[in-house]
Parts: sequence; C-alpha cells; structure tokens
Amino acid sequence: MHTNLAYIMFKRCLGPGLIALGVAILVVLQVLHLTFVNALLMAALACVVLGLVLHLWFLKRESRY
Repeated sequence: MHTNLAYIMFKRCLGPGLIALGVAILVVLQVLHLTFVNALLMAALACVVLGLVLHLWFLKRESRY
C-alpha cells in the first residue's frame, strides 16, 4: 500500500483529469468546427470513459465496505 502523498494525489486526480481532458478536447473540436474528424471524437470519448472507469475503480478500491 502506497502512502506517498504524490501517489495519493495522482490517484485521486487521474480519473477526473482524464474526464476534463476529454471534455476539453470536445469543446475545442466544437469551437474549431472539427466535429467531422471521427478519430479525435473517439479519442475524446475514450478519455471520458477511461476517466469514469478509473475514478469509480479507485473509489471502490478505497472503500472499506
């Protein structure tokens, strides 16, 4: 079990950070009118989904119940 503060902060911010990155990519694509580029849309979607999965996994792993 890691007790390093940097590791704990990294774990807590990884999921929400990936979600924010995915949303930021989607916003930039919308502003630049590049919503026809499927690869970038899929990358943003992957960031959001991976962020959600990691966030829920870390929450479940830290739970005592």
